[in-house]
Amino acid sequence: MRFDVHKVRTYLINELNEATRTVADVRHDGTDLILVDLVTGETVIIYLIERLMPINEIKETLTENTAKNLHTLFVLWGDMLLPEEERLYVPEDWMDALQTLYNHKIYGYDSYGPYASVFPVHFNKKQVGLDYYITYGDAITAANLHCDYVHVNSQHLNGFWRVADFAARAESHREQPSQANGASDEQRVPVDNRRHSLSVYFSVLELPGNADRNAVRRAYYHLARRYHPDVNDSPDSTKRMQQINEAYRHLMAHFDRER
Repeated sequence: MRFDVHKVRTYLINELNEATRTVADVRHDGTDLILVDLVTGETVIIYLIERLMPINEIKETLTENTAKNLHTLFVLWGDMLLPEEERLYVPEDWMDALQTLYNHKIYGYDSYGPYASVFPVHFNKKQVGLDYYITYGDAITAANLHCDYVHVNSQHLNGFWRVADFAARAESHREQPSQANGASDEQRVPVDNRRHSLSVYFSVLELPGNADRNAVRRAYYHLARRYHPDVNDSPDSTKRMQQINEAYRHLMAHFDRER
């Protein structure tokens, strides 16, 4: 079944159109390519990728775009192309090139039900060797989109390239936590009494009762990638996904009311 990239493209275009602080214009023609003009006068070209990319294709795309003063950002289909989180992983050549290009991360996209998301997948070097520890970050903030001119000198990619990034500049080199949920149970703050009635929904998403909006969104996409019937053939996957959807809907409505 072909991935619904149209839904992700629509989501990303909407996010970019709302980022008026940094985005001047968003152009697209209905394909898997989005052109973004920034208020700085720079232009970003975003590719929504749903297949493997040979090293030569990556180099050719970067070379051509850099020569045209376009800043390249590849966003890959998370479920099919990127590794699962919280595991050690040895990336293939093309993946190793991309994670080096984008400061030890690759942006992924996914869509479940009515929701879509674009998020960073971090490649954390934990020990001597070729493997990385994989962690998933929160959904991107479109207003953070910015351009860089980087020099990459790695085994699979060597040169000066114009690239774009959704990471806040101050966070570009931050250390990523080794656990997806951050603090241990002993470190978590007790449940706020105002949220006691919502505790069942936090439990469904495997979160503490003091989790914020970003944590809820992250947990939803994490669990959806595990339990959605399209990727999980267990007999109870549909029921579990319905519970996850209901919990997410109630919690997001709760956060909307608090604004």
